[in-house]
Amino acid sequence: APELMQLCDEMGFLVMVESFDEWKRPKVKNGYSQYFDQWVEKDLTNMVHRDRNHPSAIMWSIGNEVPDQSSPDGPALAKRL
Repeated sequence: APELMQLCDEMGFLVMVESFDEWKRPKVKNGYSQYFDQWVEKDLTNMVHRDRNHPSAIMWSIGNEVPDQSSPDGPALAKRL
């Protein structure tokens, strides 16, 4: 949220801005994987545009504990992101 990032900037907190908790392989039945191909580029672009001028944003993450990381397509997909 913009308010959280503003507070982090003011208080000197460091933020890792994280995008997704799943890519194409689902973790849950109704998760983001259903919309990944359709929304991934838009969501990443919006995330970067939203937070790029915040000094508290020190790291960008393309996902944490994403099942696709160990799939044959995982490294190529990570590189694309």
